[in-house]
Amino acid sequence: MTRHAEIKVNEGAVLLHLARIYPRLFEVILEIVQNALDIDVRATRIWIYMSLQGRTLTVRDNGQGTSVERFNAALASIAQPGRKGEGGLGQFAIGLVSPLGKCKRFVFTSCMAPNRTGYNEWVFNTENLTSQSSNLTIPMRQRLDLAFGSGHDSNVTHVPWRSAMELYDLVKDDMVTRVDMDELAGAIVDRFGTTMHKNKVTISIIIVDADGKKAERSNVTASGFKGTPLPELILGDKETGKTIFRLFVASQTVKGRNGKVLMGVEGSDFRFPFHYFARSTEDLLPAEVTSAINSGLFEGEIISERAKLMASRRSFERNDDFKNLCDAIKDWFSQCGRARFEELKEARKEQRYQQLGLCSINVLQQLLLQPENDYLRKVIESFNKGTIGDHHFDLPSRSSQGHNSVSLQGTGRHVPCEPGCGQKPGEKPDGEKKGHMPFTVAGTRGCQRRLVKKSSFGLQLLHEAMEGSPDLWKLNCGQGILSFNIRHPLWTVCDEKSDTILMKLQEFVVIQALTLHAMPENLRQQQRMILDELTKGFVSWLLMGDRVRSSGKTKLD
Repeated sequence: MTRHAEIKVNEGAVLLHLARIYPRLFEVILEIVQNALDIDVRATRIWIYMSLQGRTLTVRDNGQGTSVERFNAALASIAQPGRKGEGGLGQFAIGLVSPLGKCKRFVFTSCMAPNRTGYNEWVFNTENLTSQSSNLTIPMRQRLDLAFGSGHDSNVTHVPWRSAMELYDLVKDDMVTRVDMDELAGAIVDRFGTTMHKNKVTISIIIVDADGKKAERSNVTASGFKGTPLPELILGDKETGKTIFRLFVASQTVKGRNGKVLMGVEGSDFRFPFHYFARSTEDLLPAEVTSAINSGLFEGEIISERAKLMASRRSFERNDDFKNLCDAIKDWFSQCGRARFEELKEARKEQRYQQLGLCSINVLQQLLLQPENDYLRKVIESFNKGTIGDHHFDLPSRSSQGHNSVSLQGTGRHVPCEPGCGQKPGEKPDGEKKGHMPFTVAGTRGCQRRLVKKSSFGLQLLHEAMEGSPDLWKLNCGQGILSFNIRHPLWTVCDEKSDTILMKLQEFVVIQALTLHAMPENLRQQQRMILDELTKGFVSWLLMGDRVRSSGKTKLD
């Protein structure tokens, strides 16, 4: 005779456990926003108001609302995966109970379109709900005091929203309730940007901290990818499932390229950042691949035909489809990603060197204003040819593309030409001014320059790979070009340490080079050897000085 063991489940405890998939209020807000953007709701306006001072959170939307029947069906389908239709964002319906454990009580209120009245309110009491072991029920009442849209009826309150989720008595735990404005706005656009862009959605966010300080973002919207498109690639087959790569080279901004690559599944507009996905791929994706895709140089989306979202929506279930997706990503990187990444990485490095060069030259300009450094200024004035801004000086080319430069005038801003030179952007210089001593840095920004007349003078910093050269730097006195060897071990070790250390090395070398040139020519070779040895000690000091001081070993007894 077969006996069966009985399994009993505490339904309230199960709900609380499911809600813990979203440990922070941050994730709860994203879930509520996702429900508002779902294909069945289609909100175009969402209002988020959070007050840590009042310990409340409210998220409202102008979507289609919901009926009693649909809401009950959603509750009955919690944790049962299933698509909500083409373009749908939701899948598990856990968002309805995600506030459990983060507040004492939360209320969902909604009115189904096109009705203007007929709002219903469901009240979730965390303590009562989680203490029930079976036959869970959610109390509901009608809200006859509410009406959608504008009106003049004094007996009701007219509201612009159809659905609202309100949380009261938020838990007093900063780790749970902390929500950063930039992080929230960025995550909303990352995850739901496709739907927001398609439906022209605008989201307003207000966050009041515990001290009553208000942060507001009134116009959070999403736009399409703005970078340079790469060829769309579809990898895989019927057996492994297809993976679609819609990627772009991220647009250049003042802060560099800051693109984001998003992951998604076919048939759903929901996206999540690649770096979430990469956390679970260490054994399947080489570090160089994840590093390249997370570098900010690329943006766009990678869409899987078969991968299945985990309940947390931060990655996919680890199975054969997950492995096939990783294989497709490796193939994409091998076929076109690696070459493009190396090219972009080199351009980014050159731009960084250029910016650091501008910062160093700003310091050197101030140094040359000091009377005791007149001898350095005279060295620069002795150069036969110089650089007086963009459009002027044509460097000897390292490649067929030549070099670009930007010039500096006090503020470090990029200017089309030097003030006072009388040249309009794009025009050839017709002469040089006396005392005109510009500084420029060669790199990836700026425009191509042309050779100027012999009477001009200046200083140009150039960063280049002097393959096989033992020298850290070389000075072309005829053209006023000081070149740094970016392959030299001293440069490399400072480059890896920090921008500040690299700038200090640049400035030290410039002073060295100019000082050396001020010496009699017959002494320069011997003095160069001494200065090179001095540079080694200087770099050791740069790398170790701050570390030793911070360790406390330099304190006096």
